[in-house]
Amino acid sequence: WRVLIKSSSPTQAAASDEYTIRVGFGDSTSATAPIDGAYFEFTSADAEWQIKTVSNTSNVSTADSGVTVVEDTWYKLNITVNAAADSIGFSINGTPVTNSPLTTTANIPRTVNRQTGIFAQCIKGAGSTEAQMAVDYCILVTNFSSSR
Repeated sequence: WRVLIKSSSPTQAAASDEYTIRVGFGDSTSATAPIDGAYFEFTSADAEWQIKTVSNTSNVSTADSGVTVVEDTWYKLNITVNAAADSIGFSINGTPVTNSPLTTTANIPRTVNRQTGIFAQCIKGAGSTEAQMAVDYCILVTNFSSSR
């Protein structure tokens, strides 16, 4: 994903201006967090991108990326899932996130009925200032480890 965040206050300092941005793999089609997924998230609770994996709502891994979100800045967000689906690596602008890969397999949606798809959300929670996200492109590449 190549994502641009535009807002009057990307750090959302005022409690009255809150929004959530999520991009990655997920099963959410509403304003709620995915039940299953692997994604980047930015909320009013933290000024940095968060990396997350979740399986069946109750199993969640979250880590700070170390990258502060800045208004009017493009971010190249990358998620790499290994062939066994037991490790998920995250990178921002080509630099691996220090706290990834996330390898808690119980928190990675990898069993029957834990499907995800590509998704991007910009959800306004409170306030009247603008909250915008532009997605320049999204690409999904599958490299199979054996011929099909």
